[in-house]
Amino acid sequence: MNGAKRESKRVYWVDAAKAIGIFLVFYGHIAASVRQQGSLIAFKQVKFIFSFHMPLFFFLAGFFFRRRYQSGKKEIIALFYKRVIPVLLFGAMAIPFWMIYHYSQSADTRYMIVKPIKDALHYIHGETLLNNTTWFLICLFSTEVLAVILLPKLKKNYQKALLAIASLSLGLILANNYEDFEPYLGIPQNIWYIHEALVSLGFYIFGYLSLTSLYKLTRINAISRLLLAALFISLTVLTFNLNSPYEGFVVVLKDSWHGSNIYFIMTAIFGIFSTILISTFIPKSPVVNYIGRNTLILLGTNGFCLHFLNPYLATLCPHLDSTSWVTGYNTIVSIISILLSVPVIYLLNKYFPQLVGRPYQQGPLLPSLDSIKIRNYSAHL
Repeated sequence: MNGAKRESKRVYWVDAAKAIGIFLVFYGHIAASVRQQGSLIAFKQVKFIFSFHMPLFFFLAGFFFRRRYQSGKKEIIALFYKRVIPVLLFGAMAIPFWMIYHYSQSADTRYMIVKPIKDALHYIHGETLLNNTTWFLICLFSTEVLAVILLPKLKKNYQKALLAIASLSLGLILANNYEDFEPYLGIPQNIWYIHEALVSLGFYIFGYLSLTSLYKLTRINAISRLLLAALFISLTVLTFNLNSPYEGFVVVLKDSWHGSNIYFIMTAIFGIFSTILISTFIPKSPVVNYIGRNTLILLGTNGFCLHFLNPYLATLCPHLDSTSWVTGYNTIVSIISILLSVPVIYLLNKYFPQLVGRPYQQGPLLPSLDSIKIRNYSAHL
């Protein structure tokens, strides 16, 4: 038995690693906006963070893989509820903001209404134009569907490891040569992020397979962990900038921009283990625990920052050529953005938990999402 199935209770360092990861999402997105103001320092920070932070989330997600139902169809429906419903929610929540934004830009009432509708139609293809950060949940859904279909067919861990390597390799080959393959596949690139899901499935499976070993790693003495953390951090710093096929390149999984396959994989692995080892030194804190438990909602609220706040706030960043000023400013903006998300987290968790990753919870305003259809399917199992 593997993954989170072996241990049902929450593990603090996992939540701490998720908290670090979501903070890097907030930081990376404000840094990307500051980069647009001409800051080379912000560019380097974005390049560093983006080299591993999304592979980290897919790796961590693999910890929690397990089949909950015998029926594959029922399993996929459950994944749809947990991953895609939140995407639709955060997209719908963004529509009024987009209407205000478009009207402020053009004073055209028709465009104000039509543009969000057109953007909403892209969700049919899995394109999350209304809230770009939620692309991750679409890709995670496709990744987990592949895992549900493929992993139960393999009994040995070495077979699953080979699947991870094959999936990662195939995904990178497709991404780098898609124009050559598309006429034969007949599928436009990254509809429902299915092609990028091949890449992320590799990290997902390795996370699934690594959990038992990571439990042991996180329990070794502090000096050994500190030395390992220093090693992996150094390797991440030394390799992230080597992945530069052209000037200004940044790894962006959303767009299947991986650069050099070797450097991409190396830096992603180094960054993942750096984060996990750092997380073992974070003192137990209700704040860290809270952030780690609510990364899904924070991912959605970060989309509002990405679209509506960061472009303006980036123009206020002083001393674009100063590492301390840029780092301090991005850190403060990230912390404030997370704090502004707290009321949203509270309201969604309290009144609409079914729409933010807990579809089987009852009330207070909505019933369990599987209360009708899932039970009907169970009669045929």
